[in-house]
Amino acid sequence: PLLAAAEFRGLLLASSGTLQSVHEDPRWSEGINVEHLPIDGLSAAGVRAYLSSEHVVERVLEATRGLPPLIDALVSLPRDEVLSPLQQVDAAGMRLLKLLAVVGRPLGPETLRLLTRLPHGALARTIATLGDLALIGKAVADGELRVGLARAGDQQAIYEMIDAQELRGLHAEVGEHLRRLGDETEIEAAAHHLLLGECGEAAVTAAVEAAQRLEIAFCHERAADLYERALEQSPPPAMRVEIVEKLCNLHEAAGRPDHALVHAERLSALAPTSAEDAVRVARLRILNGEYAAAVEALQRIRDELLEEAPADLWARVLAYTAEAHYLAGDLDAGLTHAQEALARHE
Repeated sequence: PLLAAAEFRGLLLASSGTLQSVHEDPRWSEGINVEHLPIDGLSAAGVRAYLSSEHVVERVLEATRGLPPLIDALVSLPRDEVLSPLQQVDAAGMRLLKLLAVVGRPLGPETLRLLTRLPHGALARTIATLGDLALIGKAVADGELRVGLARAGDQQAIYEMIDAQELRGLHAEVGEHLRRLGDETEIEAAAHHLLLGECGEAAVTAAVEAAQRLEIAFCHERAADLYERALEQSPPPAMRVEIVEKLCNLHEAAGRPDHALVHAERLSALAPTSAEDAVRVARLRILNGEYAAAVEALQRIRDELLEEAPADLWARVLAYTAEAHYLAGDLDAGLTHAQEALARHE
């Protein structure tokens, strides 16, 4: 009322500090009357208006790249220690949440018990506590109870807050658990986790086994991805050669001569090459449109190839030479080499 009066004369100072902080500040102690105006939270309309304001939209976009799961995680699991419900979760609960984030799908109670190493009673209490905090949810799938994270965005948020070393350890544990189960449907998942866990030779073996099964199912891209990731685990030299050769054959079968050529050249650098290996590289260069390079490579093969070499090998070298010349536009040279190839084959 005093401030609204027309006769009021004075300096009005406004502060967002708390009443306690104002009283403890000596600058407010003399000659100043303090009026405390408590500010309540915004209404639904106010929250909506605040969230749609330009500066808030820009900050959310920068933090989440506009991805709905990350936007959801920003709301459900805020980074602020005071606001985050994770502050109320004990060590057992955090391990369970981290395992669910690493696996990326709901799990049965028995699987959770084996991974968390919690007794049945302690696990049940942990699940109940996390459920009360709305961090996990329950569902029934194939007649079995499954426990998973309550929101899709929570998986990404929790995963990103795990320390790198701990994350590798969790992936290794999950991969070894899936490997021990011996379930054929989990072979690819086991390899994925063992690779992320940097489990060395065990990861390489699992990846090769899973990739071979994917090849049979004509899932070439997924198989190639596993082979590539297996190479990152620094396998023994013999296994590295085997994997590179598989990648070369896989990419060629999938109609990707550029990728096949890269691996064929890697293979030449890893192991002693034969004339057959050199012919394969030249053939891949033709398929990749590198006609001049193919002609040069085939000429080197001819210079080194002995006359007593198998006739079919000579015929293929000449036939590929003819093809490279023809595709490069040199029809006369192509015809000459084609006739020579036919003569060799006869």
